[in-house]
Amino acid sequence: MIDSRDFFINFEILVAEGFLEVVPASASPDNVPPGSNRTLIGPYSWFVNKKGIVESLLFSFPTSGNIGFQEVFPSQKQPEAIDASTISGASGVPEGTEYTLNLQSSETRPTPTSWEITWGDGEVEELDGNPSSATHTYPDGANLFSIVAKTTDEEGILTSNLIDLTVTNVAPSIVLSGASTANASLPYTLSFGLVTDPGEDIISAYNVRWGD
Repeated sequence: MIDSRDFFINFEILVAEGFLEVVPASASPDNVPPGSNRTLIGPYSWFVNKKGIVESLLFSFPTSGNIGFQEVFPSQKQPEAIDASTISGASGVPEGTEYTLNLQSSETRPTPTSWEITWGDGEVEELDGNPSSATHTYPDGANLFSIVAKTTDEEGILTSNLIDLTVTNVAPSIVLSGASTANASLPYTLSFGLVTDPGEDIISAYNVRWGD
């Protein structure tokens, strides 16, 4: 294994010894100038950041006689490194339902030692390490909350993007009980049972539609 973090490594010897193909699968010839008839031969150099993400791949086009390098073009098909901590998730959630927030740390900085999530409803949560997600339950809707997060690593603090989350209200439900038949002109008794509401709403009245 080669630890190439924070270094440029020339792979010419590895190619010569047969450890690498002359044109590795990750090489990208898509940005060769139009009309060029040069073949993809020669040494290759990678730059890998502290988190092991390939930030650039260079492949060279030798001059005639294989003396010196005529041009060097960067690969365009290497994954772009994420240079900020980002959060993502659904844009809405019902009240009382667990919400999942996805966490993605920067790919150009050291691994975070902690996350701080401001959920927007007055709750601020501290998480150790570098988790991939976090959950939170909003007790009541309808409301609009803004979520933001911060990561802390050995280089400092990064602030994430902002997410606006809509928490919707959920209508309560109730368990009713009573006889399945009734006599005309005589009182009918309907019993109210358990009322369920995922939010923090307080019941102030009952509205009964008798169906007649």
